[in-house]
Amino acid sequence: MARKFYLTTPIYYVNDVPHIGHAYTTVVADAIARFRLLNAYSLALAHIYGISFPVDYPIIFSVEDRETGLDRHFTVHETVPEARAATLLELYGVRRPAERAVDTPEQAARAARAVGFPVAVKALAPEMPHKERVGGIRLGLADAAAVTAAASEVMAAAQRAGAKHPRVLVQRMVHGTEVLVGAVVDERFGPLVTLRPGGALAEVGDATFIAAPLTRKQAGRFVERQAQVCGLDPRADDVAAVARAVEGIARAAADLRGRLSSLEANPLIVRSRGAVAVDALAEARPPA
Repeated sequence: MARKFYLTTPIYYVNDVPHIGHAYTTVVADAIARFRLLNAYSLALAHIYGISFPVDYPIIFSVEDRETGLDRHFTVHETVPEARAATLLELYGVRRPAERAVDTPEQAARAARAVGFPVAVKALAPEMPHKERVGGIRLGLADAAAVTAAASEVMAAAQRAGAKHPRVLVQRMVHGTEVLVGAVVDERFGPLVTLRPGGALAEVGDATFIAAPLTRKQAGRFVERQAQVCGLDPRADDVAAVARAVEGIARAAADLRGRLSSLEANPLIVRSRGAVAVDALAEARPPA
C-alpha cells in the first residue's frame, strides 16, 4: 500500500486580507546580541572545565555565526557526513547527546569513559549514511572492553560497505520517546517540514508536511496536531522542545533551499526535559 503525503499551508492576514503561505518573522538583532556574550562565555567555561550542559540548554547563534558555520561545514560538492549534518542541526538549535568522534577502538574506550556509560558506538563514514543497515551501530555498551570490541566491529562493517577512512562516534545513551523531525526542499512546493514517529516506525503510515519556515507558535500548533500519532504525551514529554526542533529544521530548509535536498533528525529523543537528535542525516542538492 502506497504511503500518503499531506501538505498543509497556513493562512495569515495582512490588513484583514487572507494570504496563503508564511508571514516571515523578523529577527531582532539587539535581542540576539543580548544572548551572544553570555552564550559564548558559558560554552567557553564548559570547554575549559569539561562540563556537559543539560539536554535542554539552548545554544543561541546570531545570523552571522550561523552563516559562518554553514560556509565552514556545508557545501554542495560532497555527501554530507553525519558529523557535519549534526553540526548543521546544532546551528539551528537542535542539540546532540554528549559524544566524541575518534579514530581507533582504543580511543573509543577512552571517549566512553569521558561521556559516561552506557554508550552507543557508531561508524562514521560518508559512504554509509544508513549505518544501521550494514551493522554499523552497537547500543547499550556498559564498559570499556565492550566499547573496544564494538568499535572494531563497526569499523570493519564500514570497510565492508566501502568506507575508505571510517571513524567511530561514541555517544551517551539517551532514552525517551522517539520522533522524526525532517525537512525536504521540493521542486514544486519549496521547503517543507514533517513530524512523525521516529526510529523503526519512521517509514510506517502517512506523513504530513507543512510549508517552511515556521514561527514558534506555528511549530507548536503543528506539534500539537501530530502529538498523538507520534506517541508524544504532553504530560511526560517536552513538546516545547519538539516545537523548537521543528522550528529550527524548518528554518534550515528555508535558509538552505538552494543547497539542501533534505535534513533529518531521526530519532529525536524526547524526554521530560529537552530533546536531542541521536542521528542526523543531510543530503546536499547537486549544483545546478
